[in-house]
Amino acid sequence: MKRKQAAGVALAAGLAMAAAGCGSAAPQASSTPTIGVSISGLGIPYFVATADGVKDAARADHVKLVLDNANNSASQQLKQVQDLIDQHVSALVINPVDSGAIVPAILDADRAHIPVVLLDRGADGGKYYTLVESNDVAMGKAAAQAIVQDLTRRFGAPKGNVVEIQGPLSTSAGLGRHQGFMDVMAQYPHIHVVAQADGDFSINGGFQAMSNILQAHPARSGPDAIDAIFAANDQSAVGAAKALKDAGRMVPPSSPEHVFIVGIDGGPTGIAALKAGEMDTIIGQHPITMAEEAVHYALAALHHRPSPGPVVYWPHVTITPQNVGSVQIWGKRMSTSGS
Repeated sequence: MKRKQAAGVALAAGLAMAAAGCGSAAPQASSTPTIGVSISGLGIPYFVATADGVKDAARADHVKLVLDNANNSASQQLKQVQDLIDQHVSALVINPVDSGAIVPAILDADRAHIPVVLLDRGADGGKYYTLVESNDVAMGKAAAQAIVQDLTRRFGAPKGNVVEIQGPLSTSAGLGRHQGFMDVMAQYPHIHVVAQADGDFSINGGFQAMSNILQAHPARSGPDAIDAIFAANDQSAVGAAKALKDAGRMVPPSSPEHVFIVGIDGGPTGIAALKAGEMDTIIGQHPITMAEEAVHYALAALHHRPSPGPVVYWPHVTITPQNVGSVQIWGKRMSTSGS
């Protein structure tokens, strides 16, 4: 992993020089590459940070940027990408709304000889230069292990009742996190996943999903009580926490009725909830850095450099109340101690 990061940094520096040309003069407009970028949606902070990373890289590498927001619509994204192809952009960076629905656009780009880099979410087919993402399966496993550790600490053995607030399983992120979580849960026969629901990667989705689950599982203590929640991202975790608060179920970790909550991302919303005692653990990502690297790899593809492989994984970090003051949100944009 460290080798890949070092290679990415070196690649970024080299491509910035290549894009800028020899000497200090700005490149001629006719020779400036245009990178077309399609982001799945800008309704959550994570993808706003992703868009910021893309913009930062475009400025640093002296390339033109056309940035589209698909508003979480697979059909809108297909049209936007086709428009970018028709504009003859030099390369594409795509963060898919739907891992299956995006395949025709990738095939169209290949026919037009436009290289494609996927960002944060994979695709079910088509030819692309590489995919830059966190390892969603590994993050799901890390979240599950945090729950196992908490249940073992509280009950003396890995046992209890757990809820999963999923992300959309039509996305590689939602599916991978679910698979990683369930892989770990399968190793512990006395930990029961008593409910699963789609939280839509959103605060409202997490709130609605958890509110419905609490109605079906009203016990506050005893063998039927919910002991922990895994939410596929911070937004749905915050929504689930709100449902607990509204039901009078939000109690401190020292209480035997405490419901342990773990989410994934590590942005301002999740960090604020962690500091407020409304979440217990976050598996943090690096969307800004990954977005920057996706642009660098798009330029690498344009310059016919060898692909780094089908996937470039960026490491996650486990954030807890004990280390939240020293861990940076999303790699480098802001410090949690100053947020």
